[in-house]
Amino acid sequence: MKVVGDRIYFAVGAEKDVLPPLQEAYQRARQLLRAHLQGPVPPHQVVKVDRTLTCVSLLEYAEFQTSPHPTLVGGWSISLVGGIPKYRRGSPGNPSILHRLEMFLAKNDHRIPALRALTEQEEAAGAFLPDTRHLIGRKQYWNALCQRLGLEDSMVR
Repeated sequence: MKVVGDRIYFAVGAEKDVLPPLQEAYQRARQLLRAHLQGPVPPHQVVKVDRTLTCVSLLEYAEFQTSPHPTLVGGWSISLVGGIPKYRRGSPGNPSILHRLEMFLAKNDHRIPALRALTEQEEAAGAFLPDTRHLIGRKQYWNALCQRLGLEDSMVR
């Protein structure tokens, strides 16, 4: 589980590791989206829940299982207090990316040690300093920073 501002993120499959109110919000969002679409819930790998438990997003990331920094394809935002679910497509040219992926995953995920080691390298190189933090959420900015810091293994392909 990763907390960013007023939002809590976790990977699909890590539901058992989060508090019951977050699990319930996720399940309710799935029910509402299924009813809205009149069919199955689309693929998604990450769940984002606001701290008030009133809005849940189901986010789809490319290469979530294989990349340390998956890119956002798009996602559904579902209000749990009414309203119509809305889909938003990610930017194909400069998509949002995930950092510190190990924090999203289920506690028993086999990828955690390698991802944690990569995050530690990125931290040691200065990738998450306050003066760069506002730039690292998008592929182009992240790759430019990684190139400058000598973190070629962390670049998003």
